[in-house]
Amino acid sequence: MPDIGACRLKTLAVARCHCPERAHLSRLCRRKNGPYLLEYGDPFGYLPFREHLALMLGTLGITAHPGQILLTHGTSQALELVIHYLLKAGDAALVDDPGYYNMFGNLRLQGIEMLPVPRTPDGPDVAILEKLATAQPALAHLRSLGKGANRTPPCKVRS
Repeated sequence: MPDIGACRLKTLAVARCHCPERAHLSRLCRRKNGPYLLEYGDPFGYLPFREHLALMLGTLGITAHPGQILLTHGTSQALELVIHYLLKAGDAALVDDPGYYNMFGNLRLQGIEMLPVPRTPDGPDVAILEKLATAQPALAHLRSLGKGANRTPPCKVRS
């Protein structure tokens, strides 16, 4: 019986689809055979990109080594990591109201008290922000602009 390696399995899976990438993926699998096809890669993210980011940060006067940079698959994953590893139950966080629904769920799961900062047409309500800041929150996630790149509609904070 022939050895069914990772590359052959990938080729078989690609052979069933009729996508434009089919020929490219098939050629790639035939050229690059090996166990790494089944691996996830570096858990910190693509090293050449982290090296590039370290150089860019250096031009801004920020010293960072590639080993200190972690790439995520988007805002939700980044916020989840920050909330999980840097905050503890009972901490407080300043958040936009309305704001980012995915973050609200993560904050609730970790037992973080949300301090909602209402939005005005010009951004966060500065008077309320100043008053809430006296509580010394552990995190502030506020946007100066009313709309981010995300297409998720804003959600009101509910207790």
